[in-house]
Amino acid sequence: MIKKTQNILKTKILQKIKINSSYILLINSLKKNNSEIEGEINNLNNNIDYLLYYNNNFSKKKKINKSKLIKEKLEEQILNSNYNQDETNCLSYIISKIDKNGFLKINKTDLIKEIEYLYNINLSKKKIDDFINIIQQINKIGICTSGINDFIKYQIQQDFIKNKISENEKNILISISNNVKSANLNFPIQKFIKSDTFKTLNNTEKNKIITYFLNLKTYPITDSNIKQQETIENYKDNVDFFISTTNNTDIDIKIKEIKIPDNLITTLKNLENEINSTNKNDDKTKKYIEYIKKKYDFIKKYLDILNKRNENLLKIVTTIANKQKKYLITGDEKFLTPLKLKDIAQKTQIPISTISRIVSNKRLQTDFGIIPLKHLFIKSASNKNKISTINLMLKIKDIISKNNNITDSQIMEILQKENINIARRTVNKYRNMLKINNSYIRKQINSDF
Repeated sequence: MIKKTQNILKTKILQKIKINSSYILLINSLKKNNSEIEGEINNLNNNIDYLLYYNNNFSKKKKINKSKLIKEKLEEQILNSNYNQDETNCLSYIISKIDKNGFLKINKTDLIKEIEYLYNINLSKKKIDDFINIIQQINKIGICTSGINDFIKYQIQQDFIKNKISENEKNILISISNNVKSANLNFPIQKFIKSDTFKTLNNTEKNKIITYFLNLKTYPITDSNIKQQETIENYKDNVDFFISTTNNTDIDIKIKEIKIPDNLITTLKNLENEINSTNKNDDKTKKYIEYIKKKYDFIKKYLDILNKRNENLLKIVTTIANKQKKYLITGDEKFLTPLKLKDIAQKTQIPISTISRIVSNKRLQTDFGIIPLKHLFIKSASNKNKISTINLMLKIKDIISKNNNITDSQIMEILQKENINIARRTVNKYRNMLKINNSYIRKQINSDF
């Protein structure tokens, strides 16, 4: 009786393991876009041994450490250059002292002492400046500056060298940057507006100086330094879905077909024939047959999983597309409605974490261009209102275009009349996202002195 119970439990455990293995394979296939799946199929075709154990070796994507990535590239370039051992040691040590924002987190005096102690090399401050200049020439994003103030001056100087600004403009901008205390660049601008220099400029000059200064970066290392700008050419081969409209009322969704090499199917049939035709019973043959059978089972399971993947993806994308139907028909962002991952998870009965992974790297080919699937998920401007952040920003932009001197409080009152109840600080937040100056600065730019 006990033995029978043990066998039943063993069978149930094995079934559970089998289900989990297939489920994991399905979930991980859903996360990948078509190009990645096609790459896996090619690997499967070219090197079946590698993919036999693929479902047991899923690794979580590590969060990219932006500063570490840039520092590694800098060190690699230093090592590949014709610097002597002492110079390489000094340059590598300076790079190691760059913080997560790209700033040199140690003063030059301490840096000289540490290099002398570690490598027995005597350096002057001028030599440290030369090393910093070498690093900045390799990576021209202002890395190795001492802080926000120094970094802003570095950007101004670089634009002057490139003839993007005049010498007079450079001098004015440097004087403004002397008042920079934090990443908030509005404060030094407000001080500049009250200065005598501001009064000597005409409206065009005022506008150019203020706009230029407010668009300066405050940190050398940002996402834009790491993430390469994806062009339309990059997208064309990586589309996962095609969405077309019929009579401007309905949408038709098709999933891009995944190419499965013909010789992979042939390999599958050959494996099946080899398993069935072998009659020897010695240990060596048994192990070989067992090995071949594992290959066969995995390939078959993987191809079956792809069909389930397509069914689930189509279900999810159809649900998302129906929620943003007007936008997908017209291409006008004002028709984008607030949509959360939670909404799709509830509708499709698929875990929210899975939905998040699915939408992160999929792309849609629409009548008006290629868009990321995650572009269809729009935050609500506030919990009280069912208006998307994009719609709210368009409304704020429209209101300011009609009355350039209007304040955030007045914008809030206009929106409240339209039953959009948001706080003044929310107006301020989205106005800043639009890169529109506050009413005080706008008035000063348009006033005559």
